[in-house]
Amino acid sequence: MPKINCEVKCVESPNYVFSLLPIIINASHWLLTEVRSHDASRQLAVTVVSRCPTTMIRYRELLWLSKKLVRNGLSDSWRPAAATSRSMTTHEVFNQATPLEDINLFTNDAHLVGAVKAFGADWANAVLAECGSQYGSAETMENARLANKHRPELQTHDRVGNRINSVEFHPAYHQLMQLGKEMQLPSFGWNPKQPSSSSSSSSSSGALSDTALPSTPKYLHTARAALPYIGNQIEAGTMCPLTMTYAAVPALRHCPDVAADWVPGVVQPRYDPRDIPAPEKAGLTVGMSMTEKQVDAY
Repeated sequence: MPKINCEVKCVESPNYVFSLLPIIINASHWLLTEVRSHDASRQLAVTVVSRCPTTMIRYRELLWLSKKLVRNGLSDSWRPAAATSRSMTTHEVFNQATPLEDINLFTNDAHLVGAVKAFGADWANAVLAECGSQYGSAETMENARLANKHRPELQTHDRVGNRINSVEFHPAYHQLMQLGKEMQLPSFGWNPKQPSSSSSSSSSSGALSDTALPSTPKYLHTARAALPYIGNQIEAGTMCPLTMTYAAVPALRHCPDVAADWVPGVVQPRYDPRDIPAPEKAGLTVGMSMTEKQVDAY
């Protein structure tokens, strides 16, 4: 089967390539007519090749050309091979540092490690290293980006019209809150847990054992202070409720009856995003609500 190779060279402007398409179609149709005048069973296949170093015929235009050629009687074996064999890269970015991710924000921070040791809390290095690994992961950084891009939305009613007054958060926000609770940011000062023996600096689960430390060590709150120091480097929004959850415990203990109901859930390193009564939740977080006078501007 005779084959016509229509090679199109474009050095300066892709518009030059597109302007040649009608010429290619007309020339191909004329050649087909000439060939079939001698042998009606003959078919032609047309290949279009772009040699442009900076651009190429876009696949959409090549697909349009192929359909046009087929309508004119050419073989449907035509394929825009050149469009699928080359990438659409424009240039190489060489003046930017690689993303700072998948690092341990504790073990790679010599000043933080030194400060923790200087103030007598280096016994908690395993807990801090696990926190540094989890918050330094690419997954956590992506969750931080998504949680700040997709803001909370007030849902006043459900789909059938019932008043619910609920706030809907993006799933990435809940994942960050869960990470903060599991890394014991609010609870380590009150109910410290040991990292699971299966956890390591490369683990992504952030698993904790249910085993408390053998005894309450010295400088417990110094060690705890390093945890939000790590978390704040990645996402500061969730640090607000996590820090208030930590700070609420001594305030609640001023009222023993209230503390008995709330403190056990507050110091649990578990996050429960469900909008249900507090006694039914696996873990509690504490927030602050404020009322502000709203002034309408006319």
